[in-house]
Amino acid sequence: MTVLTHGLLSQKQTRDSNGLRDVFNNNGIEMRKTLYFLPLLLFFALAVASDAPGVPVALVTGTEGTPVLVKPGDQSESNLEQGATLEEGDIISLNSDSKATIYFMDGEIVTLMPKQKLVLGSSSANSRVDDSDGQSFSIQAGQNTISRKNVNLTAKNDIDKELSSPASFRAEGVIPIAPAGLIITDTPEFTWFDSAATDKAPAEKDYVLIVMDAKNRELFRGTVKGMTNTLVKYTIPGMKFTQGDSKQRFKWDVYPLGKEPKLGANYDLAGVMIVADKKITNDVSAALSEIYSNEKIDEQSKLFLAGLVLKDFKCYSDAITTLNKLGSDSTVSDNVNRQKAWLYARLGANGSFMVKKYAALLN
Repeated sequence: MTVLTHGLLSQKQTRDSNGLRDVFNNNGIEMRKTLYFLPLLLFFALAVASDAPGVPVALVTGTEGTPVLVKPGDQSESNLEQGATLEEGDIISLNSDSKATIYFMDGEIVTLMPKQKLVLGSSSANSRVDDSDGQSFSIQAGQNTISRKNVNLTAKNDIDKELSSPASFRAEGVIPIAPAGLIITDTPEFTWFDSAATDKAPAEKDYVLIVMDAKNRELFRGTVKGMTNTLVKYTIPGMKFTQGDSKQRFKWDVYPLGKEPKLGANYDLAGVMIVADKKITNDVSAALSEIYSNEKIDEQSKLFLAGLVLKDFKCYSDAITTLNKLGSDSTVSDNVNRQKAWLYARLGANGSFMVKKYAALLN
């Protein structure tokens, strides 16, 4: 564990990347067997993005351009969005400028190219792709390496309950949000929101960030610049939380400068994070490595699937950070924002303020 000398630091808040360059494979339809962990996490995580009552046939992990989803019942058309789940009978139609990556629940990943059309059956093996020249291709599903029984699906009504949860406030007006719960990163992104002056325009302000270990020893106390009415994100320069053979518990909190507890005083902190042990970290890292090293998956899909892997391992803070790389909340699909709302809700009471924030975005 790296322990910093107590001191003052000043750094502008970091900001989410606004957008992401899409990289797609140009060799037509690419199909492969699933990584062993994908069915495991997708069945657990995906129903949160779906209005359908049943288990979806496939998931949209990445899009480029404006692919169209056609529903079989009334032939209604809508833009296909990242994170959308697909049912039997759905049709995906691509124009000359569109691409899409589809993950089937049986493990097959398909990259659709411009002017192609995908007609979904009950599985990948019962689905087909039509080209603009009239040729039709059947999709051969791969064999799942592992199956999961008694899957605990996250239903849409569960996320609706989360979105109606009350906001969490504190007397100082500063709400510590993340990291919370289990994390695998050694350089966590500390995130908070100052709600003390919500009726005024955001303004720069000084805060004091404090981090303590399980024995209430201060590891860091520093002054950080941030903005009111804004989600402030800050990574402590040079400070790493190294994984050990067992989980490690830390507490942290943020106060407006001048309202922080005195050094050496007896006090408690609101934020709690648990650094994963080496075994969990290695398992998660191996799963993520298989995604990121796969050349057949576009960059959007890699980030989205990586977020769901982290979600399945209950690394909710890391999952949020990964999904944030897809773009700002105003540019990503509602499906991605619903995932983040669910993840913030899992962080506990301090995260409920963010759940309300996403509820406002989704309404």
